[in-house]
Amino acid sequence: EQLISPTPKLYAALIQAHVRACDIPSGFALLRKMQDEGIQPDVVVHTILINALVSEGHLDKAWEEFHSIRTWKLIQPDEVLFTVMIKACAQASEPERALNLLDDLRMSGLYPTD
Repeated sequence: EQLISPTPKLYAALIQAHVRACDIPSGFALLRKMQDEGIQPDVVVHTILINALVSEGHLDKAWEEFHSIRTWKLIQPDEVLFTVMIKACAQASEPERALNLLDDLRMSGLYPTD
C-alpha cells in the first residue's frame, strides 16, 4: 500500500533534488518513471530539467528538450522557461535567437522573470 501518491509536484521536488546534486541523468530517469506511471509532467518539471542542462552548459540538449515539449508534448512554456532559454541564448552568444524568444514570450502575454 502506498503512503504517498505520486504527483507532478512530488516528482518535481525529487527531480530538483537530483539536479541540485549535479545528477541530471537521474532527473531524466525520474521523468521517464513518472511518464511510465501515467503521470503527465507539467511545465515545472520540464523547466527544472532544462534549466539544469543550461546551467551545466548542455545547450544543444536543452534546445532539444525545449522543442520537444512544445512540438510533441504540446506544453506551452511559461515565463520561467522562456527566461531559462533566453539565458541559454546569452551563454551561446545568440542575440537574434534571444530576441525571437522574447517575441514569443510577449505574444503569449507573458513577461521575463529576470
